[in-house]
Amino acid sequence: MLSADSAVYPMWLKYWSFNGLLKLGKFDPETGSFGNRSRGQVASYPDLNLEALSYVVESVIKKVQGKTLEDSAHGLIFPENLSGLYLNGLTSAQGLILPKVLVDNLELNGLTSAQGLVLPDVRGSIYLRRLTSGQGLFFPETLNGGIELSALVSAQGLILPKTLNGRLDLNALASLQGLHLPETLNGRLLLPKITSAEGLIIPAGVHGFIDLRDLQSAKGLVLPKNFDGQLLLNSLTSAQGLRLPETIGDSLDLRSLTSAEGLILPKEVKKNLNLSGLKTLEGLDAPTEVLNNIQVPAHLLQ
Repeated sequence: MLSADSAVYPMWLKYWSFNGLLKLGKFDPETGSFGNRSRGQVASYPDLNLEALSYVVESVIKKVQGKTLEDSAHGLIFPENLSGLYLNGLTSAQGLILPKVLVDNLELNGLTSAQGLVLPDVRGSIYLRRLTSGQGLFFPETLNGGIELSALVSAQGLILPKTLNGRLDLNALASLQGLHLPETLNGRLLLPKITSAEGLIIPAGVHGFIDLRDLQSAKGLVLPKNFDGQLLLNSLTSAQGLRLPETIGDSLDLRSLTSAEGLILPKEVKKNLNLSGLKTLEGLDAPTEVLNNIQVPAHLLQ
């Protein structure tokens, strides 16, 4: 209540929130609500979801003061070294002066434009879920967390970190124009809407998940030599230009391939290899370790 993290909130709101927490009992999944906590109850209090609390705070302040917390953020000086900051109702970064350092996450999920946004030294992840354009968005050279830009449709002007130690979510991006991926990405890469991979070089260190499910052509695609996660290439109908990693530590999805012509499979796929779209097994050449995990149409095995 008196920590630096809560200094952005008025005291009356902190009292109201804390007092309400003291009254919370067990959660009832059938009614979707919390019961009342009886006096003398010694059970643990419910875990506090800071993101959910930020939305409640926004609504309460707007109701009481006729404006949101972000509307009053112009000129507001935040305490230094905040743990994390959740300003999900903010629609404009104009006039917003963020702390120099955040040791946890930064959430600005209401922003649709990066104009006026100066990112601090964030030690966690950065969430900008409604941002549609990367114009003017500059990330630090190194970020020890993930980046969520799930609504971004244009990467023009976007400067990503050189080293990203977390996932990179670009779920809505359909064009690689202007996109320069980090040199090192120690996390998942989500580019499910990309249809052409011309010039796409997957960064070193990427692991866990590469989502290229809408990719129509592998021409120009450069994948890591070894990959320890799941690789989604669901929409590829031809193996032309496809150079797969030598080893894949999880699954490989090539469900739309109709022919194995030109397909050079990895030496090892530890889990499932989906080739369920093949019309024939002709030309399919796979190591024994891979054959054990292949999923093909049942009638081709008869």
